[in-house]
Amino acid sequence: EQMSGFPLSLILEYIRKSHTYYLTIKVPQIDRLLHQLLRHADPLRKKEFSLIEKFFEEYKAELKEHILDEEERVYPYVQAIDEAFATGQISDPLLRSIQEYPIAKFQENHTNVEDKLFDLKNIIIKYLPPVADYTISNALLIELFRLERDLFDHARIEEKVLVPKVQAIESEILKTGR
Repeated sequence: EQMSGFPLSLILEYIRKSHTYYLTIKVPQIDRLLHQLLRHADPLRKKEFSLIEKFFEEYKAELKEHILDEEERVYPYVQAIDEAFATGQISDPLLRSIQEYPIAKFQENHTNVEDKLFDLKNIIIKYLPPVADYTISNALLIELFRLERDLFDHARIEEKVLVPKVQAIESEILKTGR
């Protein structure tokens, strides 16, 4: 409720900066920890560790694709809606976009990238073979928990703040024709 009073531009800025943080800081940090864990793994158990690494590689690709979709398709739309509503200048292509692909459709197709991270975390907890250095595996799990929580908060901001604000603007534009 407190965030619903923030302008869309500020919400988008936060979301974009969090995307940058995930891709340039958090995911590489987890990747480094995972590779450290692999280096310290029992040679007879490298296969299990490699499967975890492969799972994380797939997750990284999915996260990048998810972020790219939002950055290239959704957020420019949100920005255009916000600017058009503020200026009162609604173009015909923007009106068509509102009618054909409103933000509600984005929400329907929005994937939960935190779900696969939850799976990875559980695989590590349940099935990771013992390692000689628990410091690395604990650090990896802590960072996975942190990223999972941050992604959950990020998705909640998109779903509970961004989408309702955009829906209200779309509705107002369609109702008033401005």
